[in-house]
Amino acid sequence: MDAPESRDADAMRNAMKGIGTDDKTLIDITGNRTHKQRMKIKQAYKSSYGRDLIADLKSECSGDYKNVMMALYTDPIEYDVDSIYNSIKGLGTDEDTIIEILASRPGWYINKMKAKYNEKYKKDMEEHIKGDTSGNFRKLLVSLLQCKRSTNQVPDKDECEKIAKELYNAGEKKLGTDEPVFNKYFSLSSPHELLVISREYHKLTGNLLTKAIDKEFSGDIRKLLKSILYAQISPSEYFATRVHDSVSGLGTNEKLLSRILVTRAEIDLPIIQQYYKQLYGKEMMKDIEDDVSGDYKKILLTLCNFNLKN
Repeated sequence: MDAPESRDADAMRNAMKGIGTDDKTLIDITGNRTHKQRMKIKQAYKSSYGRDLIADLKSECSGDYKNVMMALYTDPIEYDVDSIYNSIKGLGTDEDTIIEILASRPGWYINKMKAKYNEKYKKDMEEHIKGDTSGNFRKLLVSLLQCKRSTNQVPDKDECEKIAKELYNAGEKKLGTDEPVFNKYFSLSSPHELLVISREYHKLTGNLLTKAIDKEFSGDIRKLLKSILYAQISPSEYFATRVHDSVSGLGTNEKLLSRILVTRAEIDLPIIQQYYKQLYGKEMMKDIEDDVSGDYKKILLTLCNFNLKN
């Protein structure tokens, strides 16, 4: 009897061969499988037909729908690597994507990204990023790329209080800002330590640490510092705000929306949806449904529904 992945591979091939494409079958299979199952389907497809599933999806699908379908059959580390590379190549830099990925991913994962980047693009990821950024923003990105963030889950309250004082003395208390102090603690402190540091900062000063960052920094470095704090302390809440950014206002940032739903699908997508409701008083899936259309909408909603049920 055929394995489930072989049956899925056969159905995917039948949906794409000949004239026209049966997108409903492609979406039903792709959106209702785990990443591990999709990797088995991709392998079974190659074994049965001697064809590359991603290449076939690329030729049969189009636009943002195509990009999501291809992403769902790509290794997560490779997908992030491609996102960083595409943020740098060509004219201009997509700092927003670089900030989101490096602020939110754990050190072990970034180390794997660096190895994959070198293997795939024959470039050093750190050097590539350095060549396209500058100033304190570049310094903090380089620090994050060293992957030295603590994994300590039981913070020393006295030490965190001391760090909160150092941050106050380096920022709000003085004229100008001692940026290296912020760089050090934001790149080295564990998520649990950052949470206690931010609480101690509020106790000490009466101000939120995010407000202090707003006062002391501007531009990309401000966005990176705030993203680190938010993404390390409360990642699901952070990504809920990112989804909202992608669908609010005029137009849709499809690249951002696709990246979050693809990368967070099996990590915390249902929790992101809960935070979205808390923060904005609206259902995340309804906002997505109202903002996008066609097969792109269908694959995103199928993905959300599948992860709510599992």
